[in-house]
Amino acid sequence: MFFKSKKSKVAKSIQSAVAEIVSDKNLADTCSEMTNSDESASYLYTEVLIQKIHSLVFVIDRMYRERYSWATWEFVSENIENGIINGLGKKDFVSVAMNGLSRLMNMEGTGQDRMNKIYSSSAKLVIEKEPELNQEELITFIDDNIKSFITGLGKYFG
Repeated sequence: MFFKSKKSKVAKSIQSAVAEIVSDKNLADTCSEMTNSDESASYLYTEVLIQKIHSLVFVIDRMYRERYSWATWEFVSENIENGIINGLGKKDFVSVAMNGLSRLMNMEGTGQDRMNKIYSSSAKLVIEKEPELNQEELITFIDDNIKSFITGLGKYFG
């Protein structure tokens, strides 16, 4: 019988989750419905994708970093990149995602205060493209997407 290592299972789970994140056509449609321009829809879509990847990194960190020496940032980022390529079929989005992820990971604070800053940073980037959008509605939209995503992580890591 063939047994996969925990490391290879986690790598595959990260890649599968990220591939699904970046290929979410329903999210793209919803972002278009919420905004009045392709540019602001694109920014909103991109920020939600980055927020989902950020939440995945947080979960991976909590589940594996303390217990496994292989659960390093290098391991996680390599598998995020592979997941993006698998989901989109190209590398174009890798640098955008990793730069956005870095921006979110470097934000100060803890707990809900930090989450508010993180969500606000994404909402502000979208509002720069379409000032008439409501920041609180954008934050709620991002938060709802993250909660839904985290709830569904069991299919990858369950």
